[in-house]
Amino acid sequence: METQDYKLSNSELAVDSVGNQGRQLNGLTAQLADEVRPPNQVGGLHAAFSEYVLSWYERSGNDLNFISTGSRPQHLAQVLEITIFRVFQEAVANIFKHSFARNVFVSIEDADESISLTIDDDGIGFDPHEPDFLLFGPTKLGLKVMRERVAHVGGTLRIDSVIGKGTGIRIRIPVGYEG
Repeated sequence: METQDYKLSNSELAVDSVGNQGRQLNGLTAQLADEVRPPNQVGGLHAAFSEYVLSWYERSGNDLNFISTGSRPQHLAQVLEITIFRVFQEAVANIFKHSFARNVFVSIEDADESISLTIDDDGIGFDPHEPDFLLFGPTKLGLKVMRERVAHVGGTLRIDSVIGKGTGIRIRIPVGYEG
C-alpha cells in the first residue's frame, strides 16, 4: 500500500490561519458586545450584576462574592444604571488585570436616597496617596474614568488600598439624578 505525504502550500496555510483568526475575532467581538451592552433592562441593575458575576466565573474561573440589598420597584434613570454597572465592570477588570486577588467581594445597597457599591479584594494593593500624575497616569486610566463617571452623576468615589492587603472601592450615587 502506497502512502502519500500531503503538504499544504504557504497560501493554504495562510488561508487556514486567517480562518482561525476570524473565528477568534468573532468570539472576541461577541464577548465585547456582551460587555458594552447596557444593564439588563428587564431585571434592572441587580439582575445585571448577577448575570455579570456568573459570566465572570465562567470566563475566569474566579469567584466573585456578590451581595445585593434592597430592591427598588422601578428602574433608576438609565444613566445611573449604566454608570454604576460600568464602574463595577471596570473595577472587576482592574482586579483581574492587576491585583492578583484570590477573593473579591461586591455589594450593592439600594437605599431610599442613594445606591452604594462596594468592591473589595485581597490583592496586592497599591499606594493611593501617590501624586495624581502617577495615580492617573497611563496605567491608572481605569480609575480616572471611574471617578469621572461617578462625578458626572453627582456621586462620590473613594479608593482605599494598602500595599499587600488589597483594595476597596466605594461609590455612592444619589438616585435623583435625571441627566
